[in-house]
Amino acid sequence: MKATRDPQRDFKRILNCFECCENGISYEPADSAYIKYVLRLFPNLKPTNNRPDAYSITDNTLLLLEHFQFDNGSISRKGSKQITDQIAIDKKINKELLSGKDLVMVNQQTIRSGKLYIDNYMKQYNEHIANVDAYKLEMQIELKQQFDNILVGFVVEDVSPLGSSYFDGKWKGVDLTYTTEFLDAFEESSLDFVFAFMTDAGDNNIASFISKQSVLQHRAKSIKISSVNKFVFNNCIHTGFTIRF
Repeated sequence: MKATRDPQRDFKRILNCFECCENGISYEPADSAYIKYVLRLFPNLKPTNNRPDAYSITDNTLLLLEHFQFDNGSISRKGSKQITDQIAIDKKINKELLSGKDLVMVNQQTIRSGKLYIDNYMKQYNEHIANVDAYKLEMQIELKQQFDNILVGFVVEDVSPLGSSYFDGKWKGVDLTYTTEFLDAFEESSLDFVFAFMTDAGDNNIASFISKQSVLQHRAKSIKISSVNKFVFNNCIHTGFTIRF
């Protein structure tokens, strides 16, 4: 039996991304007016019945948002290896705690790199970008309304455990919108904008915005992320403990 899509779950993921950006959303000066315009459409944001994940109607403008997650590890037909490894570790910790242990520690070795990061992103991106024209058509049919202006944006979320960071003389967190590989794909796409988030890095979380108007400014500061051979936190210690009263 095929699982039923929960539109509220996907919608909440979008909202959670924006709630994680306590330091605000960064953007280049060329996007100063445009991001304000886009965000003014957000108060009417609602979940869809099918796809994409969210929409809003303001006057005769339709805003469509699609969310997806990726990480900086390897992927297979089963999905992210980091996620499947984490599920297995959680099961191991819970099993040992239930057996009576007060403290459980599991050492996890994970290969993380810039190439795996961008490969993981592009796999998700390619699956979603192919549907953009369908999103526009299906939503107008569902809403029984034609729109003069349709904006489509992705809300992409790097959920790598402890974030995506590397050391190059100093600690650097990876902002997807300043990577050459992302910019090449975005510039050729039919997307109007992208919100990019890194949400599992605590105080080092990243939130950024890009439209076609600021591509040149992003390129001037961009790096080829696939050339970063190693991210930090390749070795993590996972712990679980029992509190007894």
